[in-house]
Amino acid sequence: MAVVVTVAKGYDLGYVWKNQAYKEGAEKAIGGYYISAAQAGEPPGRWWGPGAEALGFAAGQVVERGPYDAVYQQRDPVTGEKLGRARGSYLKFTDHLAQLRAAEPHATAERLIELEREAAKAARQPAAYTDVTVSFSKSISVLHASIRETRAARGWPATSAPKPTGRGGRSGFRRSCTRPTGRPLNTCRRGPG
Repeated sequence: MAVVVTVAKGYDLGYVWKNQAYKEGAEKAIGGYYISAAQAGEPPGRWWGPGAEALGFAAGQVVERGPYDAVYQQRDPVTGEKLGRARGSYLKFTDHLAQLRAAEPHATAERLIELEREAAKAARQPAAYTDVTVSFSKSISVLHASIRETRAARGWPATSAPKPTGRGGRSGFRRSCTRPTGRPLNTCRRGPG
């Protein structure tokens, strides 16, 4: 499988701060992103997109705790004004338990424990956010890294895709008889298509 997308409800607004110990200019590990994050902590989040701009954040601005908490508590981070509609509200554990006990006033101690379990299962909490994670398989990550490294090692520009000729042909691309650097090749072959 090439891409895995997971979607989960989130309840702990403080989770983003738990692994964030990134220091500007920290030494990067040879292992790259994953090892660096494990050793030095995750880099800070950044505000991005039209919603962030509507709330007065600049694109790429570092996320700070105060404004973050305000946004997720549905308050404008500048004025404190209420944003959007209130999150859904559900019966609490104690309310469920009271209803179950009222329906069975002569329940035994063992049955009361069962009722508590039922009340715990029935209690719901509205999600504070939705966490969407997109994970590419290792083979795609390795391929991307190898292409980037090959381009850098050979001095090729970052984008050197062949251009369509518009002259039909099986692939629609011109024959490539030069390297992306402009030096001639020993053989002439059809470009990708």
